[in-house]
Amino acid sequence: IALNSVQKYKGRDVDPETVGRELNVGAVVLGRVVHRADALSVRTELIDARDRSQMWGETYNATLSDLPTVQQEIADKISRSLHLPVNDADAGRASRQETANVEAYRLYLKGRYFWNKYTEDGWKQALKYFGQAIELDPNYALAWAGLADSYYQLSSLVLVPGEAIPAARAAAARALAIDDRVAEAHASLGMIKGQYDWDPRAAEKEFKRAIDLNPSYATAHQWYGMHLYANGSFETALGELTKAQQLDPLSMFVSVTAVWPLLHLGRDDEAIRQLERIIELFPNVPDVVAYLHEVRGQVHMRNRRYDEAIAEFVHGFRTQMLCGDGPEPIERLLSAYHSGGLDGYWHTQLELAVAWYQQQVKDARAQSVLRYVSPFRLAELYARLGDTERAFELLADAFKNRDENMRWLKVESLLVDSPWQSLRPDPRFAEMIRGVGLDE
Repeated sequence: IALNSVQKYKGRDVDPETVGRELNVGAVVLGRVVHRADALSVRTELIDARDRSQMWGETYNATLSDLPTVQQEIADKISRSLHLPVNDADAGRASRQETANVEAYRLYLKGRYFWNKYTEDGWKQALKYFGQAIELDPNYALAWAGLADSYYQLSSLVLVPGEAIPAARAAAARALAIDDRVAEAHASLGMIKGQYDWDPRAAEKEFKRAIDLNPSYATAHQWYGMHLYANGSFETALGELTKAQQLDPLSMFVSVTAVWPLLHLGRDDEAIRQLERIIELFPNVPDVVAYLHEVRGQVHMRNRRYDEAIAEFVHGFRTQMLCGDGPEPIERLLSAYHSGGLDGYWHTQLELAVAWYQQQVKDARAQSVLRYVSPFRLAELYARLGDTERAFELLADAFKNRDENMRWLKVESLLVDSPWQSLRPDPRFAEMIRGVGLDE
């Protein structure tokens, strides 16, 4: 189970039976580390989650520099206690010591902790910690892979893709030059080749290599699922995303991406229930709540329940992205709907969105590090209102910048009542779909 899902139990009194049920695991490792100066005392035990019985336990007294060796010994003894079959890939991973520098290892773990927050500040913090780990050990392949992941996540959302992706590619290449068996680096390259190079075959090769090297790496399954989704392989995509959920059951973003193919497969109620479960786990994450509003609005629109749809859309993530997050745009949008119906609503949203986009671009240019402001959703709104030329102009801008949102254009246009459907008869639409490496 991924560290991201296990992290929530750190520092708490843990009932192994509860953990077993929540994470769907058969056994739980509990441990306590006491650190005084350079001395370590590590107490660890393996507990059967079904009856809370101890399967193995031991105490280690060591120095800080012994930590990687102690960690490996614990892992080996747990594997033997569980009678796990070990294949060549497992043995290769287990035999490697990623870094002999304990501080570099600690910084790497901090980097992964912040990376898994899936926020701009989290990714920037992750960049800092991965960079510090590399300063201490320049041959730390996992830290280079973490650097690649962070640059990739910041591209299109925060940084200009043409600047962030080359940095991500260089970091992934450095990781693989150190050790070609690092699954994380292959997965990073898969995203770069699929989302930026628009080379789906090369991307698939990297994702499969990552999964072969580490079948338990949840992010590789998630990103491969997103890749399959972009190509319209919804059932296969859902299989990979479900596997990612099994490996990382408490990951917010993995669970959110698993909603995407459900909507295409007509499983709307299931998609909504999943989002509601995510909000139960993460009640203080506004973006997930906004996405739930958006999905509910889409379902209402498909069923011609327009009053209910607008009530959801004004709180949805597209409204926040296009118009800002505040009471004033919501009031204007609701007033426009009540006085002018759907047509009045969409035209008012366009007015707000244009003003918001122009302000965002102005603010981005004023910053020392140029921020990227994606025109993709604004293009979608123009398409909804039938302004084909302006929609294509903005899409062309996104295409030129190799905006990762372009990879979702095909599948989003397949949804019933999608705004993009108005562009599909135009030959330029098919040309764009082929341009990002997808079949029309």
